[in-house]
Amino acid sequence: MSYDFLVFKPTVEVRSMADLSEEAMAPQQAAEVMAALSRLYPLLQWRDTSVPGAPPHFGAQYEDGETWYEFSVESPSSLAWSIRTSHRATQRAVVAQICRTLGCLAFDGQAMTMIGPDGKTFATG
Repeated sequence: MSYDFLVFKPTVEVRSMADLSEEAMAPQQAAEVMAALSRLYPLLQWRDTSVPGAPPHFGAQYEDGETWYEFSVESPSSLAWSIRTSHRATQRAVVAQICRTLGCLAFDGQAMTMIGPDGKTFATG
């Protein structure tokens, strides 16, 4: 079982789900996202997606001592990418750090909250 976040690059201030539209999101280049995550977490292991039968996305896992994280960018240029972690994870510090560093917004579908570019969590309603 996993816990998932959808990560966007906002072009306007987003305070609720109503503010989230295609126009409010900037395209993110897979190579740039991967490079930024690799700078943050130098031990990331990116999968070789050129292998036949491999999933059609980039991915990596990062162990923080508590849980694992998988980062997926499904196309070379996309409005969103995802972070998947163990449902046992109790901390969201890694997601907040990524949002602060990359200037992104992460939607937490399980808790129905967002983590903003400032790293702070707010309700989506």
